[in-house]
Amino acid sequence: MMDRQRFLKKNKMGGFKMTRYTVNLSPETARFYEMVAQTAGRSTEQVLSDALFKLAGELSLEALHKKGKRQGR
Repeated sequence: MMDRQRFLKKNKMGGFKMTRYTVNLSPETARFYEMVAQTAGRSTEQVLSDALFKLAGELSLEALHKKGKRQGR
């Protein structure tokens, strides 16, 4: 189950809105991402964010490819 909350995050250039999601992970999945984060020297949150961003990109490319096939491209 995911829960969504709007918040304002400030950076040096000013502020911008981001959306926060809470994701429930199984203990095994959580431990996996914690180990990856520790090995990479990054936070678990950043590793999860990067993994989701990469997956979103791959799924987007796949959807565009399927759309192109349907349109005969």
